Amino acid sequence: GGPDPTLAPPTPQPRQPPPEAPPDWAPMAPVPGGSDPLLPVPRFQDLRVIGQFARTYIVCEGGGELVIIDQHAAHERVTLHRLSRDFKERLGGAQRLLTPLIVELPLARAAALAPNLEVLARVNLEVEEYGNGAFAVKAVPPGLREADVPALIRDVADDLAAGGRGLQGRDLAEHVLATMACHNSIRANHTLSLYEMKEMLKALDGVDYAVCAHGRPVIVRLDQHELERRFHRA
Repeated sequence: GGPDPTLAPPTPQPRQPPPEAPPDWAPMAPVPGGSDPLLPVPRFQDLRVIGQFARTYIVCEGGGELVIIDQHAAHERVTLHRLSRDFKERLGGAQRLLTPLIVELPLARAAALAPNLEVLARVNLEVEEYGNGAFAVKAVPPGLREADVPALIRDVADDLAAGGRGLQGRDLAEHVLATMACHNSIRANHTLSLYEMKEMLKALDGVDYAVCAHGRPVIVRLDQHELERRFHRA
């Protein structure tokens, strides 16, 4: 016989949307049940800050290891993460300067920079030709006001003149972002308070380490076995 008319047909279940992919700047999560390849603890903020060495390195301990963090490289990664996120999300806009900064360059450097001003504008760095190798910086990305902007422009021009002319579009924009991050980061020989060091660790937990600033390591780990070996106790 046919289907029983007293039985209602099964209610179709709504299709579940696929899980949303994390943004491509999301921090890498540690492997469940395994060891994080970067740290001996799950997060940077799980480290205990011992202090600062040579006003350049943040010395921590955790998971039975010493962890030494280069404060400039660490802050550079944090700054690059923020600049890259804002660039990808088109967050914010350029902050206009009350008075344009005039940057004078050698003619060869100026010739390398001039064709790339549109790329600089895409990363919220508004620069116009001023004549005779000079450029007027009219606006900078949010948070970059404290940076040495003329030195930043000179470095970008130097990079382009020294072989970066082959950089195009997004590659050039990311190169400029990395240079910006370097110029807007805490330098070596800069004293940090305990609070500032702890805040740096918290900020590092939100950084995507697939984004490389200049390829320099951020941390060095030293476990007890290595210490004992160096003291001939092993």
